[in-house]
Amino acid sequence: MARKAIFKKDFIINKSVDFIKENGIDKLSARELTKYIGCSTQPIFRLYNNMDIYKRDLKKELNKEYNDFTEKFIDKDNYFLSINCAYAMYAKKENSLFKALFISDLSDKKDKNKKELIEILKEEYNISDAKAESVYRDVSLYTKGLATNLCLKSMNISDKDLLFLINNCIKRNIKG
Repeated sequence: MARKAIFKKDFIINKSVDFIKENGIDKLSARELTKYIGCSTQPIFRLYNNMDIYKRDLKKELNKEYNDFTEKFIDKDNYFLSINCAYAMYAKKENSLFKALFISDLSDKKDKNKKELIEILKEEYNISDAKAESVYRDVSLYTKGLATNLCLKSMNISDKDLLFLINNCIKRNIKG
């Protein structure tokens, strides 16, 4: 009798990330993933009772990938600018993972770091609560627009120009 391969959740999730990088989130299904891995669907359904648990684990790994990427670009002295640039650069360099994490049904559509970033804005630029909220909103919308266009490859901007554009947006919004 042939021996069955034993798969672990980490293996399945890591292969899912690889699949998304190569094929995109839109093509990800249990059947396509198992073809990619070279196994039956049984290991996935044995490890995951339902797809919500699988998606939770996948999203956790995608968030880890995103955080590992952005960590390289964070400048503590220029945090608001660098975090926005890192977000847009991720869209440009890892467009399939960006799409999965921020545009697909895996996205929770919530701005988890909003309060923290508004506080950082107030400190970095010495502005009021109301001004920081306004700047946060406008720069976030601008950056998300750039990132989406970069992700969809409808524009091509160098990293240097990206930094310049986002920095100018911050400055214009602070001046009012």
